[in-house]
Amino acid sequence: MSHAIRPKQGMVLLEMFPPEATTAGGLHLHPDDQEVSQKARVVRFGIWRQDKRGALIPHPCLPGDVVYISQRAGRWLDAWVTGEGKRWKIVEETELLAILT
Repeated sequence: MSHAIRPKQGMVLLEMFPPEATTAGGLHLHPDDQEVSQKARVVRFGIWRQDKRGALIPHPCLPGDVVYISQRAGRWLDAWVTGEGKRWKIVEETELLAILT
């Protein structure tokens, strides 16, 4: 699937991991109403961004790295686009909160 979708400049294609605290029915549980971050695997980047002088800014991580993003970050891809039963999101590179090492 990832070969068919090429993110635009400054964007990242992510494969989302299922929520860690779910019920048998698939409901997401967390102890209070605070926003919870989501874990995902980087699939593909758009082309490198450029600074004001035109120098290329490298990506902060590599495809295959596991990252955290805000629950409200990015846009979900429709199921008909992905077609693999996986959950995919497109986010801005600046919306990556942390990289697991």
